Amino acid sequence: MSFMNFSKITDYALRILSHIAKDSEKVYWANDFCCKLDIPFRYLRKLLTILSKVDLLYNPQEKVRGYQLSRNPNSIQFIYIVKATGDDIIEQKCFFGYQQCPLNNPCGMYYKWKKISKGLISTLESTNS
Repeated sequence: MSFMNFSKITDYALRILSHIAKDSEKVYWANDFCCKLDIPFRYLRKLLTILSKVDLLYNPQEKVRGYQLSRNPNSIQFIYIVKATGDDIIEQKCFFGYQQCPLNNPCGMYYKWKKISKGLISTLESTNS
């Protein structure tokens, strides 16, 4: 994974939640997400479970496998979705991909990357679905 891109699971979660947010009163089915959002079923089942466990989705008709948002779309910050899917894009990482940065002698990109990383986190915190 490139550290400026979200993982597939996060990308799919953002697609699903953005799609539902367009009409949050409607009940959506798993097939809607597979077909309309081009999400492979192998990711979808896992993702719907994750999003339900972190209280972003719920099943309004317990016996039927439909989904709705469990909260107002304006109250869902992207940062919460990224964290819920386990994406590590928001962790402070070395720009060059090294496991450890020699903090006593950081490279020329360290402070620039730190500023970009903080900006990304701030944007995710202030962006709703």
